[in-house]
Amino acid sequence: MDHVLARSVQVVLIEDEHGFGTGFFVGPDGLILTNRHVAPSAGPFRVVLASGRNLRGIGLHQSLHHDLAVVSVATDSPAHFDLDRDATDDYGVGTEVWALGHPRGCRNSVARGIVSNPHQTVDRDVFVQTDAGVNPGNSGGPLLDGAGRLVGVVSAMLPNSQGLGFAVPSYAAADYVRNVRRMLRRGVVRPARDLLPPDGEGGTVDERIHGGIDTFVVRGLGVVREDATRPADVTIRTDAGPLRAQWTDGALTVSCAIGGVGPAEAANASLLRRALEANGSGELRSAALGLRDGALHVVARRSTALLDPTEVFFTLDQVRAAALAWGPRWSALCYEAQGPMAPMATASQGEVAPVPSEWNQPLRLPDLSFRRR
Repeated sequence: MDHVLARSVQVVLIEDEHGFGTGFFVGPDGLILTNRHVAPSAGPFRVVLASGRNLRGIGLHQSLHHDLAVVSVATDSPAHFDLDRDATDDYGVGTEVWALGHPRGCRNSVARGIVSNPHQTVDRDVFVQTDAGVNPGNSGGPLLDGAGRLVGVVSAMLPNSQGLGFAVPSYAAADYVRNVRRMLRRGVVRPARDLLPPDGEGGTVDERIHGGIDTFVVRGLGVVREDATRPADVTIRTDAGPLRAQWTDGALTVSCAIGGVGPAEAANASLLRRALEANGSGELRSAALGLRDGALHVVARRSTALLDPTEVFFTLDQVRAAALAWGPRWSALCYEAQGPMAPMATASQGEVAPVPSEWNQPLRLPDLSFRRR
């Protein structure tokens, strides 16, 4: 078990606006192996190390044949998997294994099980089947034997079942990483290093926050309405309504109003309790619902001490996605309570159609059909 726990420092969390998954270092140069459905594009991605440190990652390569991808971060990784030495195919039915990862956001979790079938064929692909607890968020994490060697890369679970997890075999993962490194040496794959700020690069608070806002706007998620008289107060017009970013006294606050709270709603304790009990439930992740200025807001606060542009971007998009999900829900709760409600900023006349938001749902792993997106 000590060998397994020693590997936990090599495991990272990978997050984008669609959800999160797991990955692990496979070299001293900041290369991270994960699933293709966790990192299906060039990113950028938020990469959280075991120490809690946040880095920006870029998608370096995605496999055409397996559910595998490589993400790169600008940091040294002396503790890593050496897949020429640490990958094993010495396992069979009954071999005890451990799955490391971040299931449903539970950071740095370990689940124990056995190999149920070392060569399970699903849709013409071969996987290691295990009964170790695999949940959304485990994707891309290592499946280890008792010696801490890599048995496979967790890839999927069968929905609505227990004890049916699947991992890409270690030999396939090792071959893939070797091929990616070969393409890097030959210049076939050229990482966009300019997107990765050098380790330790700082900048003023204003520069870092505006960098995150710029990324948000460049990705087409909003349009800035900036008041020159309020340099630390930016409003961004989005499909969820106006997002307001304010930073002062060492904190960044991002908020978005999702609906009015009139006298009838304010007097309805049951209605407010049903909305506010979402705080701390995990549905809003690190955002929260709050009452302010006669409206219900989605609010997220971050300390500016270690804030980087990537964290700013994800904070903005998290509030946007939570507002998209909770605007219609708040409207439905008010109608259910048969109370008047002030018109929402994003509501049109008539019925408010639910707006999908992938942030408010755990990462959905492929089912047994393994249809790749």
